[in-house]
Amino acid sequence: MPPELAHRVQKIDRQIIWFRDLLLVLVILRLAVHYSLQMSQIGLHLDSWRRNSLIGVVSGLLAVGLQWFVGQLFPAGMKLNKNESHTEESTAYYLLSNVPGVFAQELWISFCLVTLKQTGHSNVVSVMLTAIVFAGVHLHYRLGGAIAKVPYGVTSACLFLWQGSLLPTCLFHFIGNMGSFYWSRRAFR
Repeated sequence: MPPELAHRVQKIDRQIIWFRDLLLVLVILRLAVHYSLQMSQIGLHLDSWRRNSLIGVVSGLLAVGLQWFVGQLFPAGMKLNKNESHTEESTAYYLLSNVPGVFAQELWISFCLVTLKQTGHSNVVSVMLTAIVFAGVHLHYRLGGAIAKVPYGVTSACLFLWQGSLLPTCLFHFIGNMGSFYWSRRAFR
């Protein structure tokens, strides 16, 4: 692809991601209202925010530590799975652009869990279905990357079921993404 065209496509992609995340949040909120769900049911509250923040930060740091450990066990695999777009983005842009995406994805997970549970599905079925679909939407990371997202989806779902809040799940997801960003950039050195 010619460099000028590649630059324009990348610029459009960045704007579409923000639109996609906003659209997902609006659709979920509209569905929640339509099905008479309270916002607190899908995790939109600040009850026990200190505890939930601590749980989210600790679980996110554990995820980053696990990323490091896997990288030590399989260094060649880490280099194969490096994300080249991470080397082209500024750190500030990546941090800023990750917030709406993390929120939208975690809101989607919580909405799925609540609705699956309300329709009579068990916790295990609700968590597994949600985690599998969560992994499926990450197929742009190739099959191995998408499969690696299953434990993240399971962890987010379990954190939500445990705490009933988006705060720990969003912090877990955001810190995990920042770890992935760091390790991906480091793989290029």
